[in-house]
Amino acid sequence: MHEAQVLAVGHVCVDLAFGVTALPGPDEKTRAERFAFGGGGPAATAACAIARLGGRVCFLGRVGRDPFGDFAAEDFARFGVCAHLVRTDAPTPISAAFVRITDGARTLVNHRPSVRLAAADAPRAVRARVLLADGHEPEATLPLLGTAPLVLDAGSLHEGTRLLAPKAQVLAASERFAREFAGTDKPKDMLKALADTAPRACITFGARGLIWAEEGRMGAMPAWRVDAVDTTGAGDVFHGALALALARGEGFVPALRYASAAAALACTGFGARAALPQEADVQALLASGSVREEDAICL
Repeated sequence: MHEAQVLAVGHVCVDLAFGVTALPGPDEKTRAERFAFGGGGPAATAACAIARLGGRVCFLGRVGRDPFGDFAAEDFARFGVCAHLVRTDAPTPISAAFVRITDGARTLVNHRPSVRLAAADAPRAVRARVLLADGHEPEATLPLLGTAPLVLDAGSLHEGTRLLAPKAQVLAASERFAREFAGTDKPKDMLKALADTAPRACITFGARGLIWAEEGRMGAMPAWRVDAVDTTGAGDVFHGALALALARGEGFVPALRYASAAAALACTGFGARAALPQEADVQALLASGSVREEDAICL
């Protein structure tokens, strides 16, 4: 039996990141000033972030029997993630990010074969305190429900996140997911819809911070002040750090504060995993108290 603080389940891919001065429009060509090649995927990058923060983490996902799949496996090993990778004949997913180097804004294009894990692929020999899922492997996630509280990375509204949202103990949503799920663009109404679905919920708004709900209480939290280079993977780091903090026994609001600091630091490097912070980095930012109060979202 493998003991972990977090078991992460979901999408794994290989990222190609191009740093440009301006995002290209239709029929335009542009020159990349920077380039990065590395592992990606929401739950996959979250798992690497957890390991980088000193947590014990396992990951379940699918890759192809190809060089990109080999690279993904090697990258997990490099970060110290115990990876249960199911390898199939379908190619490993690829994601290309075009990142505006002036402010870190990005445009994404991905190729993802419609191949998913089955319920039988869920690991039987892993015991974890928290289950983290991104919804991209719902069949493999369902058998694990009940073994540990579920933190759902609800980045976008699709079949998997729609299915798992009512089963989550923590529903951690992007602004996009919350807007589509609630059918409104009013932050308080979006949060209320999530709070009616899961016991604890939050919505992240990038540089504007986040809002949260727990047991009838609601609040807002500003983002941390950093020099952003690339926002790719920041949400994934947020979810990984949140799951780790909860596995360590932190309360929901302190865990959100910790996760927000980790996500901010992840924006200071180019590429999804280029600036995964260590525990000391997060604690130093938390101690600094340097937040973006002027940009914070209000309920």
